[in-house]
Amino acid sequence: MKRCIIYFLFLGISVVTLYAQENKASKQIGKFGVSFSSFGGDDFFPFASVDGGASYNSQNYYAFALNYLRDINQRLEFETGLEYSKHKFIIEPSIPDLESKKSSLSLINIPLTVRVNFWKYVFVNGGILVDIDVTKDSDVDRQTGLGVMMGVGGKYDLSSGLSVFVNPYFKIHSLLSFEMESIHYRLGNAGIRAGVTYAFGK
Repeated sequence: MKRCIIYFLFLGISVVTLYAQENKASKQIGKFGVSFSSFGGDDFFPFASVDGGASYNSQNYYAFALNYLRDINQRLEFETGLEYSKHKFIIEPSIPDLESKKSSLSLINIPLTVRVNFWKYVFVNGGILVDIDVTKDSDVDRQTGLGVMMGVGGKYDLSSGLSVFVNPYFKIHSLLSFEMESIHYRLGNAGIRAGVTYAFGK
């Protein structure tokens, strides 16, 4: 599992390096920024039907991220970074006599995504997530693996190089799990990300 994570980290670094080499004539270093995510919900689901499985009711979640964007061409941007998210939920057992239980999940994920810009203020984005489950004592299946995300958003670029954006999205974590469970519950997450970036070397 650790080897797979290291492999995909190096893959992400290699992609960024490739784009940097292709754009070495440009003075722009890239866009660095921060973002906050919330205003959505979570759901856990298996790909196979489970008789008598517990239900998971989302309470709330939040995420903080460091973001980096690099131009591929005039319309496309490569985006990566580092995000920490906390997900809180209530587990409802299928057996009536058992009490419900509060639980939480902590994730670190590294996005390897592409942003496609339309007109001046609109974009769509999507790609791969490298998920690392850092929960100490988890009551659900661990989410370490590869996930996917897709979204649509709006942005406003200032002449100073500062840019603000809002990005509603949907994510599926651990779509390709590095764990060995025969029936694996995956975390689906919908939310809204808001952030600010600054273009260095503009």
